[in-house]
Amino acid sequence: MLSVNEWIELLERGHRFKIYVWCRPDVAKALNISFSRRIHSNAFCDYMKSTPEGIRNCVRCRVCADKLAQRRGILGAFCIHGMFEVCCPVIFKNEWTATVYVSNLCPDVKETQKRMAGSCKKYSLSYKYAESLIEKTDNEIDLKSAEAIAEATAEIIMARLENVGFKRLSVPEPVKKLIDAAADFYSCETLKSASEKYYINEKYLGHLFKEITGFGFCDYKNKVRLNEAAYILRNGNRKIIDIAVSVGYDNVSYFSKKFRLEYGISPTEYRRINNK
Repeated sequence: MLSVNEWIELLERGHRFKIYVWCRPDVAKALNISFSRRIHSNAFCDYMKSTPEGIRNCVRCRVCADKLAQRRGILGAFCIHGMFEVCCPVIFKNEWTATVYVSNLCPDVKETQKRMAGSCKKYSLSYKYAESLIEKTDNEIDLKSAEAIAEATAEIIMARLENVGFKRLSVPEPVKKLIDAAADFYSCETLKSASEKYYINEKYLGHLFKEITGFGFCDYKNKVRLNEAAYILRNGNRKIIDIAVSVGYDNVSYFSKKFRLEYGISPTEYRRINNK
């Protein structure tokens, strides 16, 4: 039986659209959904997220789309930077469990260019370079097909959850906030600040976070950031220092050290091997 990751790879094969599953760690752990499938990332989005403000607005946009999909069901819309995506909520046993995104779509080039030009001007980015990234998007798939793909992925997830006997964990609000903070590369939230905000013991909060995610908060945050960095390295030629900053590392030496610990090789070596 194919895993969720394998099903997504099969659906993407031969196309330029990308499928991501935004879900809580307990769901990802139960289905073994990889980090790369949980982080919304493609060449166009990576470029727009190369500034602190760009990534903050991107995260806010995703949170907004996620909540809207939970209320209204499957929908398609342009993101703030001009890319089009379809969002499909996964409702398992009458509760929201995940959201499937079919992204990297460009059904209306003129509308995308208009929105993209505004973002480039706002963040002082090169419009000419951003425009070249449109060629890497999928402009052949129509809205109905994208919705069908999103719904099919949602059904696969629900079937797998049923198959493994998944039981939803009760996640305390501080842990939810920390999980969101890990996905926001420029968030300053820490275990200490969250514990003070919610009047909960710091060590106990750390224990809860690890119980739900399988990682300590710092390890989880680093894993999310390094996974995003690895994606950018595989799909572009941006400078290592620019990649480090874009995923929340101010010190490129520290970033390289962490990357080597995670992947066993330096960022430069990783790019060389994967580009081949």
